[in-house]
Amino acid sequence: MRRVVITGIGPLGAGWRGAADFFRALLEKETLLAPIPPEYERHYRFKSRFFVPAPAFPEPDRHLDVFLQIALECAALALDDAGLEDLRGGGMVLGVGMGGLNAALPSYVAHAHGTGRFNRLVIPLSMPNSPVAWIGTRHGADREGFTVNAACASGTVAVGEAFRRIRDGQVDLVLSGGVECLLDPCGAMMRGFDALQVLTQAADGLPRPFSQKRSGFLFNMGAGCALILEERERALRRGARIYAEILDYAACTASGGNIVALPEDLTPLLAMFRIARGIRIDYFNAHGTGTEQSDRVERDIIRRIWDERGERQPYISATKGIIGHSLGASGALEAAATALSIHHGQAHGNLTDAVMEGICCPQDSADIAIEHALSASYGFGGHNALLLLKRHRA
Repeated sequence: MRRVVITGIGPLGAGWRGAADFFRALLEKETLLAPIPPEYERHYRFKSRFFVPAPAFPEPDRHLDVFLQIALECAALALDDAGLEDLRGGGMVLGVGMGGLNAALPSYVAHAHGTGRFNRLVIPLSMPNSPVAWIGTRHGADREGFTVNAACASGTVAVGEAFRRIRDGQVDLVLSGGVECLLDPCGAMMRGFDALQVLTQAADGLPRPFSQKRSGFLFNMGAGCALILEERERALRRGARIYAEILDYAACTASGGNIVALPEDLTPLLAMFRIARGIRIDYFNAHGTGTEQSDRVERDIIRRIWDERGERQPYISATKGIIGHSLGASGALEAAATALSIHHGQAHGNLTDAVMEGICCPQDSADIAIEHALSASYGFGGHNALLLLKRHRA
């Protein structure tokens, strides 16, 4: 089995751009909230009153959906961070939850009602594989490239599948990660989640994961993160900086008969954690949405993994509590946060209070020596995934 390392990290969201800025924002627990705009509430009153906006572009490309601008920027950031000029000889695996609808929805309205502008590029802009297609065209990837859709676990699954391809000798270099943008002119996508009552109803908009006060997740309109994964010897030969090594990946389908809730039977979820059997975990980046049932089930998983074995819980971070939940991009951002935590020996604290009993969820960011770490994602439809990372050593 070949060893796989992370050599480039390219995150983008509202308030941060690039690995250093992203990690700084996490350590400082810097969140960026905006109130629901009036045009979103012409026909519906939102129960959740805040969201995290999509990133702004100083020089936006009027021909591209914001979804694709995020994807292309993340790819460029990751390549630059890794010291690579292009993706020649490499492949791509990107996670997408729902994809770019900002081109599709207005074109539907223009066609159906004759109002607004129909975008003649609506198909290449909104097709599910569009991020991989546009990145490959711009950066010269010439090996296998595709998107994966596993709801909120999409980014984690994408990194895991990229890891497997390098480990098994299919390719030496893969651009992976996740991207999402649910921006639309009238807020219809956010309304869908609000109607499911999974969005935070806190007066200040903070989701407070693993808190007794939690009421749902903070909706992130758009974000993304690309990661450069390389075969270790290739990375060493070119003198690349190595953030962390990926040791293993596991995934399972476990819905418990409910399309939007984690199963009460923890058996299939616990089985994923076998990849870390016999390994002391120093840091765990939890799914941590802030929804009532999901946080409770995840807390129970954590207690079963560590407490019932009489082991110390790792330092637990809930990244979504700071930057919001960006769905298909979230797992990639959390994998990046985990790799950066390993590399810098620091872990970000949590924007939460009244923490649920039985979970180690510190408020303060801390210096912490991390040898092994886990990053978990659980998605609608029973899509669940787990990454095991470690500090790279020769």
